[in-house]
Amino acid sequence: MSDPATYRSKEEVEFWKSRDPIPKLKEAIKGDFEIGDEEFEEIDKRVEDAVAKAVAVAEAGEELPPERLCEDLRTLRPWDKDIVVESVTKTHHAVTVEECPPVCGIGAELAANIYELAFDEMDAPVERVSGADVPLPYARNLEQFCIPHAENVAEAARKTLAK
Repeated sequence: MSDPATYRSKEEVEFWKSRDPIPKLKEAIKGDFEIGDEEFEEIDKRVEDAVAKAVAVAEAGEELPPERLCEDLRTLRPWDKDIVVESVTKTHHAVTVEECPPVCGIGAELAANIYELAFDEMDAPVERVSGADVPLPYARNLEQFCIPHAENVAEAARKTLAK
């Protein structure tokens, strides 16, 4: 995985590190609950795995234009609407990705806010990639069938770009 410092200025990297809510969240959780460093290491590993999946998605879409932009919200409540609007303003397209079912999920909330705040910037409808609208099965093979994969995200990106 590439280091953000390789394609952003040092000041910009430091600015975003200062806005990172994760260290504040860790301290708040440690203060309220009996959670140790090993539990946080497990959480960090799961986040790193999710980032690795996102990188795989980006690599699967090699035929997509290089100006694509990926925003990781890091937190769902509160979430930074300004960053999303700025991203939509730059690209004029949006694809939301989540593993939850499509009804009443964060993807629907993001799409609604994008339409409210940046409708005039959009060149195509927001594409939503989400899990299947079924109860999540316990069997691993069926579970994998119900969650979105890199191909689903690449197809949604092609659809919103009309390619």
